Amino acid sequence: MHPKTTADGGQNDHHHPHLTSDGPTNQLKDTRDHVLTELVRLVLEWTTPAMFQRFAQEADVPLDPADISHFYLLAQYGRMHPSELAARRGIGASAVSKLIGRLTEVGYVRREPDPADRRATYIVLTDDGQAAAQRFLAHSEELMDQVVDGWTDEELTTFAALTCRISRRWEEYSRGARMPDNDEERS
Repeated sequence: MHPKTTADGGQNDHHHPHLTSDGPTNQLKDTRDHVLTELVRLVLEWTTPAMFQRFAQEADVPLDPADISHFYLLAQYGRMHPSELAARRGIGASAVSKLIGRLTEVGYVRREPDPADRRATYIVLTDDGQAAAQRFLAHSEELMDQVVDGWTDEELTTFAALTCRISRRWEEYSRGARMPDNDEERS
């Protein structure tokens, strides 16, 4: 008996024994299952505290692993209201306040008044924070270049388009699932 061919043309192995080509309907389901399995695995591996610590060390950004994803978000936007950060990260006001304190302590952020609302403030990257963000983002780009080394332009374009599409749909879905009042996490 020959091993069954996987949805991507390979043969079943211990990583993906559920992938078989038992007809178009099953193959489509197997492919979706495979995508979900790999996406979850990638996200879980990529976002472990050990990986965040490694990324931060390699980029010379001395932050606690619990703060890296929040800092990354701030680096992408440059400034945001604390409530916006809380909503985007699914954390509560108390957790955001503690985060701002830690990032202020290392000199990466400061509070700035919101000219449109005297009661509100923005969290803004300082010059040191911008420099750290540039190092972190540049290092992230280098890592991504290593991951996709050897891909064709067409593969990169397709991957980028599909990733953006998944990201937009996930954003729509996750808006209702975020719990901004959950202060039990440090992050």
